[in-house]
Amino acid sequence: NNSQRLGAGRRPSGAPPARRPPAARPCAMSSARYLVPARFITMLGHFIACMLVFWSRGDNVRAGLPLQYSEDQYMRAEASLVTALSLTMVIFLIQIVGFWSGITMFAHGHNFVQIIAHAVGCICVSLFIVEGTHYVLYWLFFALFSAVPGALELGRILSATVIRKQF
Repeated sequence: NNSQRLGAGRRPSGAPPARRPPAARPCAMSSARYLVPARFITMLGHFIACMLVFWSRGDNVRAGLPLQYSEDQYMRAEASLVTALSLTMVIFLIQIVGFWSGITMFAHGHNFVQIIAHAVGCICVSLFIVEGTHYVLYWLFFALFSAVPGALELGRILSATVIRKQF
């Protein structure tokens, strides 16, 4: 028998070397390994911070009003902040759907942008609560850290479902 004569681990002199399976790309594996949980955690932190604004919004509303204000002024200011917070929650819902459906879960560049937006948004909203700043400032936070990432998420979702093209 030829295999007994050559030994168990040897190959015949004219045989090509055994092919090894291709190695997994370490960069892609490590990216998915860290970006997906980081996106989830930062999104959750930003969501919790925004929920806390609902409970502490009175201080922020009063910070934007004159010392002597009417009930109507307070109600309009509070309605403005509640509107911004409600829109933020709608955008969080869109982002959760895109993330948990898997459409945007493994888009590494997209995840990186979302992580940065949610991390900075969480910090800014937390400072907004602690400092009791003017309620209109939340609209800026909404635009930068909720609306822009939400538009990117919605674009990815529509691209994957309607156009059927991943970018």
